Amino acid sequence: MSESNEHISLVNLAFNYIKSIVPNNLNALIECDNGVSKKPSKVIGNFIPDVYYCFNNLLIIGEAKTYHDYDRPHS
Repeated sequence: MSESNEHISLVNLAFNYIKSIVPNNLNALIECDNGVSKKPSKVIGNFIPDVYYCFNNLLIIGEAKTYHDYDRPHS
């Protein structure tokens, strides 16, 4: 399914925020479905998150939701 521009914007906001809190030398470990970095390969249940980072006991899972998509259980 093709993602909306709004959803892609939200994914990029999450990605940029995570980049700001993760040391620069570890930014390559951030997996993000934004067409620029490595697409998340971690499946949680049967779902693939929009943004995923895991290193040294820090786990971040990001799921971008638009207003119209908020009540769906997954992407």
